[in-house]
Amino acid sequence: MRFDLFYELAVPRFTGLTEREVYDHSLDEIALADSAGFDGVWLVEHHFFREYSHCPAPEVLFGAISQRTERLRIGHGVVLLPFNHPVRVAERIAALDIMSGGRMDVGVGRGVSPLEYEVFGGKMSESRARVDEGLEILRRAWADEPFSFDGQFWSFPEIDVVPKPLQTPHPPLWTAAVSPETFPMAAEQGLGVLAGPFKPLFMISEDRQHFVDRCHELGKDPADLGFGMTVGAVVLDDHERAREVAGTNIRWFYEQLLRLTAPVLEKGGEAYRYYREELGTLRALTGGTPSLEGLEAAGMVVAGDAEHAIEQLRGLASHGIDHVLCAVQAGGVPHADVLRSIELFGEEVIPALRGMRTGVEAPAAGRGRGRPDMRIFLRESANVTPELLFQAMPLSFRRDRADGLRALYRIDLAGEGGGTWWVDVADGSCVVTREHEGQSPDVRIRSDAETWVELAKGNRSRLGAVLRRRLRVKGDRRKAAQFARLFG
Repeated sequence: MRFDLFYELAVPRFTGLTEREVYDHSLDEIALADSAGFDGVWLVEHHFFREYSHCPAPEVLFGAISQRTERLRIGHGVVLLPFNHPVRVAERIAALDIMSGGRMDVGVGRGVSPLEYEVFGGKMSESRARVDEGLEILRRAWADEPFSFDGQFWSFPEIDVVPKPLQTPHPPLWTAAVSPETFPMAAEQGLGVLAGPFKPLFMISEDRQHFVDRCHELGKDPADLGFGMTVGAVVLDDHERAREVAGTNIRWFYEQLLRLTAPVLEKGGEAYRYYREELGTLRALTGGTPSLEGLEAAGMVVAGDAEHAIEQLRGLASHGIDHVLCAVQAGGVPHADVLRSIELFGEEVIPALRGMRTGVEAPAAGRGRGRPDMRIFLRESANVTPELLFQAMPLSFRRDRADGLRALYRIDLAGEGGGTWWVDVADGSCVVTREHEGQSPDVRIRSDAETWVELAKGNRSRLGAVLRRRLRVKGDRRKAAQFARLFG
């Protein structure tokens, strides 16, 4: 397993810290991680995210980090290519690669802030095309030959970009990945994947499988490209103290993340449809304030003593996550606690897990076993309604259990919040609508809204509901039996 640090450079008002203190503390923490056994460190590029992230110019910090560390890889997580000229990016990264002795990793991404696009220019609807064109320019700029370019977004005469990076042909390239289509695309473009931090394990494990499958189809080794997942991490000698810190700072980090991504749900357009439809549903389920227990059960947080952390990280490894980016300063975790977390990772956690076999090497028969699911959030949510449950179905849909299945389900719910929904499963996809014309359902399910919500939360057994005649199912028995397996 690979263990990196991940920094947003949070300056929450409630901590009383200044920006200077946060920057100084972070550099000290990263220097300690270099000797503690961590493999790398990643810094974000965010603009105008007061309190949550004061890191608009990570390249400046990379220069400092390169001189205070000897072995850590240094990752740009990520450069926002839609509004950074790729030639300037290529020049800066090459200089940093030289200064660091060939230790740079370069992540690219589209960004999630409509305000950034308003300030720096460009359209969010063009974001993916801009990233693709920017990647082409980066690769050509790092090659040996001069080149010119005439593209949709950038055009320039023949140039000879210098300096060149130490790593050949160039530093490893990664992509931020949230939308499902990004994961197979990363394999096709030869990019490593940086997943999270706001997607739970039950979603990322499926995304990862799409990445791995596409790599294998292309004859590529997914381990050569890499797949990293970001988690909030607080590991202390005192288990309860770690839980207390995480319950304050790490929860704040996720609350702010959900708040700051809200504008893209409204203004992102079709290019950000996934954020609006699926991550927006996840935000609604949690009410914007997920509990520490829910976050940890979803694989998004590691909080406790070293023994507990090892157990939690083994759970991630069992789902193929062999590269963990630890957000140890997320939400302004106190400096002393960050230092001790780094020390305990180096003394106990990393040695216990370094040689562990992960799901990347595990046999295919083990895929999907024990996978956490949407009920993690449903059980503690006060916002669950039948409408929200049906909106959430695409998130919890088990594509790995739908091979070859074509089935149309009609669900009729009586009582307050009830109604009729149609669930169409075909070709490994799931579509939920309120109306469906011209076809009879294979299975018809009748219940009441209250029972349906309790079943979804796992608070009531299906057999008990059937025996009490609170759940009635008619139609194709085989397809009826598969329904529960598809969504849980």
